[in-house]
Amino acid sequence: MLKSLRNRAGGLAHRLNLLRKPSAPVCLVADGRDWALDQVAQAMADAINARHPEAACVVDSVAHLRNRVVHFMSRNLWLGRAGGLHDSNRVVVTSLHGVPEDGPGLAGEIRNFIERASEIDRITTSNRLLFERLLSWGIAPGKLAIVPLGVDGRLFRPAAPEARRLAKETMGLPLGLPCIGSFQKDGDGWGEGMSPKLVKGPDIFLGALERLCERRRFCVLLTGPARGYVKSGLERLGIEYRHVMADGLEDIARCYHALDLYVIGSRDEGGPLGLVQSLASGVPIVATRCGMVPDAIRHGENGFIAENMSPAALGEYAEEILGNPQLALRFGQQGLESARLFDWKKIADDSWEEVYRPLIRSYA
Repeated sequence: MLKSLRNRAGGLAHRLNLLRKPSAPVCLVADGRDWALDQVAQAMADAINARHPEAACVVDSVAHLRNRVVHFMSRNLWLGRAGGLHDSNRVVVTSLHGVPEDGPGLAGEIRNFIERASEIDRITTSNRLLFERLLSWGIAPGKLAIVPLGVDGRLFRPAAPEARRLAKETMGLPLGLPCIGSFQKDGDGWGEGMSPKLVKGPDIFLGALERLCERRRFCVLLTGPARGYVKSGLERLGIEYRHVMADGLEDIARCYHALDLYVIGSRDEGGPLGLVQSLASGVPIVATRCGMVPDAIRHGENGFIAENMSPAALGEYAEEILGNPQLALRFGQQGLESARLFDWKKIADDSWEEVYRPLIRSYA
């Protein structure tokens, strides 16, 4: 009960902060739904402010801003909310996953974004794959910067054996089975999610587990909204699972303590956040070649990458890790080294010097 009240109070404070007229020179525009974009915006602001007090804030309205660096956390946010933005501001827009072939709605969004790119001072993206995509769309290289999605290494960290056992017990997971995690929203909309969001690869994820369950028993831990398609698939395959609606980042961090493996089956990604959170938690990873995966995973050294979005390859790599405790341990330890490159403190420092400070100087 006390925890729930604290979380509600924290959520109210966050919403009030979004409404407050900011004085910080850098304003990060989030969508106000307290999901991934809000988490990323708040983490970046907190990391900047730790080094440069009161230099950054999170907002959801831009009409009142003057002489600020206004960073929209997605193309869609910029296209939807930039109309009332005063021309004294400098504009940064983050462009993440998506290609025109994904559908007419997204094709129109991307076309509009490209045609209006001259209105943007800097465009950031989270990984090399997306950087190359933006270049292919005609965005000038000098306008681009790679700003990875980060992780709080103080919060996400490996669990001791007793903490791992307790995490599994608390979530009702069988202690005798290895546990595979999938913590991302992969259904359309914000309801049950029975219609798959195919860009997130829930069908690839299920295909990998279908191959794996031919070889061994295991359980699955899910978090995040709209997981109905995956839950239905796990039930069809007879795979035991738990779906936990984590209440904030602390709860998500504890969920990683229950895992023996994290599987990413996405076709396209900005991150995902689960990638860097798994690395920091010492959880071995198998993943498709998407988003930040090629930037963070060295195949065979700190994880496995399945080429060609292959469910069969994902399943085989998962079996290799679960069947070899020494390999799993080595991947987990190497992953901790890799996670240091994605700590929010480092990302915020790099972004401050490369993106924000030059723009602040340009209007000062």
